Amino acid sequence: YQYISITYVLYSVLHQQQHNTTISKSIMAEITGNFVPGTTKYKSKYTVVNQTTSLQQTTETECAPFFISIASLDPNSKRDLERLGLIQDENSTNIRLLRKKHAAYLRRPLYFKNVQTLPGSYISLDSSKPWIIYWTLHGLDLLDDLPDEDTLIGIVHTLEACWSNVNVKVNVNAKVNEKVNVNDGNEEEDALGGGFGGGVGQLPHCATNYAAVNALSIIAGCDVGDYPDAAKLALDLLKRKRDSLLKWFLSLRYERKGDNEKGSMVCGYRMQHDGEVDVRATYCICSVASLLNILTSDLMDGMMEHVVECQTFEGGFGGEPFAEAHGGYTFCALGALQILTKAKGMANLEQSGMDFVALRNWLVNRQMGYEGGFQGRCNKLVDGCYTFWVGSAIAILGLDGTNQQFDSG
Repeated sequence: YQYISITYVLYSVLHQQQHNTTISKSIMAEITGNFVPGTTKYKSKYTVVNQTTSLQQTTETECAPFFISIASLDPNSKRDLERLGLIQDENSTNIRLLRKKHAAYLRRPLYFKNVQTLPGSYISLDSSKPWIIYWTLHGLDLLDDLPDEDTLIGIVHTLEACWSNVNVKVNVNAKVNEKVNVNDGNEEEDALGGGFGGGVGQLPHCATNYAAVNALSIIAGCDVGDYPDAAKLALDLLKRKRDSLLKWFLSLRYERKGDNEKGSMVCGYRMQHDGEVDVRATYCICSVASLLNILTSDLMDGMMEHVVECQTFEGGFGGEPFAEAHGGYTFCALGALQILTKAKGMANLEQSGMDFVALRNWLVNRQMGYEGGFQGRCNKLVDGCYTFWVGSAIAILGLDGTNQQFDSG
């Protein structure tokens, strides 16, 4: 699970680099100068020693032997790297991406005829089937090495089997692009909503629904000349589920009185019926609704205000108001705000009401001064997944040297 996640992160970062979304050198220079991983030069001079800082020091000590420049390696070590394909020749200092080996690894979960099936331990991820499909399919898509059409058709059928219908309360005749409100007190009736769950017969969940729709979107967006049947099958499935998805989304609304001066209504969303309310659900719903063109005014009502209230005094975003700032939740909040500001015709993210400067400072300070990687929260260890979460948030904010906030089109 971790290996697949990290592989997905690496491909996403490489894809971002191709679109000039690395951190601005000028911004990072202000913080660290010409950063060189593996030194203590950039560590804070004002750290209070405690249990977590001691753990950080232990981790840095364990990592120290790996911070060796390729140029300083002996000839035999360089030849080993060349033999493995990691460097072009003994004079090269740039690590190469082993595309074929990564692609072969990513194909393992997708090929039912492959004798090298996933280990039995993967049974613990039975409720994450759409995620495994999305991670691997997205990685292969970034590598421009999608599997054959029969495999893609099989993926569409597998994801369709993960769909579950649920009864929801909606206004009579509520449909896509019409006014829908499950809480307005008007005439209501039981309607059939639904979403994608983690496996066959499992309840719809915003996270697995997000993964399933994104995977289907990758297939639907394939070149119809190369994948005519698979692309049509995926697109037809998405079209058939739009009405039901919108009704299910609206049934997940959690309206409350806001903490703003006016005390106006704000609205978060549950991850599933009777589930937790946090910004993951808001982002997953925003993203899917935007992709499927069902981001209605009723769906957006109170949504932006709720997300803004999740920004903490630190500058990042927590999963809910008054929670600790966290890299993953910050990406979700910022991604949702980017979609919402665009849908509402706002000129930039600042118009949403969030504190842009505080968020910028919090994000760039998540890069640790020894490893060079990112932590997800203050006073925590570096984690590979936060290269994606924090790095993507930095790209959305336009801190990548372009001086422009990311425009998804």
